[in-house]
Amino acid sequence: MGKIVHISDIHIHDREANFSAVAEGFASLVGRPSAGGKGGLLEKGVGVLSAIKRMGFAIKEDRPELRRILIDDILREEPDHIVITGDLTNTSLESECEEARRCFERFIPERRLSFVPGNHDYPVFTSGTAQLNDVLHDAFPHGKIAFPWVKLLGRELALIGLNSCLEMFDLVTHPEVVVHTARGKLHRNQLHDLERILSHPRLDGRSVIVVLHHHVLQAPKHGGKGRLGKAHDYFMERAVNSDYLLNLLAKKGVRLVLHGHRHVRKIDVQGSILVVGAGSAIHPEPPYEPAPSYHVYTFDGGVPRITVKVLDGDRYRAVRDDRFMPEGRQMRLWQEARHGRLPR
Repeated sequence: MGKIVHISDIHIHDREANFSAVAEGFASLVGRPSAGGKGGLLEKGVGVLSAIKRMGFAIKEDRPELRRILIDDILREEPDHIVITGDLTNTSLESECEEARRCFERFIPERRLSFVPGNHDYPVFTSGTAQLNDVLHDAFPHGKIAFPWVKLLGRELALIGLNSCLEMFDLVTHPEVVVHTARGKLHRNQLHDLERILSHPRLDGRSVIVVLHHHVLQAPKHGGKGRLGKAHDYFMERAVNSDYLLNLLAKKGVRLVLHGHRHVRKIDVQGSILVVGAGSAIHPEPPYEPAPSYHVYTFDGGVPRITVKVLDGDRYRAVRDDRFMPEGRQMRLWQEARHGRLPR
């Protein structure tokens, strides 16, 4: 196994279908109850809430031309595997999920595609939504949608995928999902299964890479002023129980975690774990990232050399980013940690 491409936060957006869903949501407020008792106050309330949430999403445009450039560049890289860390869609519309399938299905029969969902990939709306997990079901091991999933890559690597997204059934413990679903969390049963998997003898001697959507370390602050800025930073915080996750990974010898979510390139060392966040491959987050980007990892004996590719005109080109170069401080610390010399 030599090369892994890591992309995140594509946000395929069907603007017309989203607008229709917004209109339908508000129309439900004045509609008459349908047969079977539907159309009551609860259904109307959910419809209006869905419409308001759809209107609130920051990304309101689609960039199919950039997706074509991105796919062409990935094909030129000829990776052994492609990892997508969530938010392939913008509002989980059926049409968005189908477009996601069209973009990446060429990699599925070759078993070169791995995917974990982001908060935008989960349907929390009432109209026209789909489960992206279902649409990409054959990218999961044996076609079974389950988390954690495990894939053995070559003789040296193992990928483990986690679902860090809150869903509507988390309403009791996390009522904020009614307003916004950007917070992340690893549910207890998933962490229990992860601990069991990390102890499996088939992982012995392999470098384990854990992938999820949400940050496990502090995310960059938005910098906005007032209550809206504080609210944004709250919802974009790291996953709720990320400390527990990191402690578990450190105990089991995991050395590399990949994520997305904040649209910002980021690299950190937490103890002996290298944590790498990808920026958005399509929608950058100024002023932190001025251009779309993705990562290429080339492995040699389990130590990754990270190449950052940034959109420049009509091509993604490799750029020097001292945060990600092998001679950078973070990489040196991580290599020392791998040999038992933990950074202070």
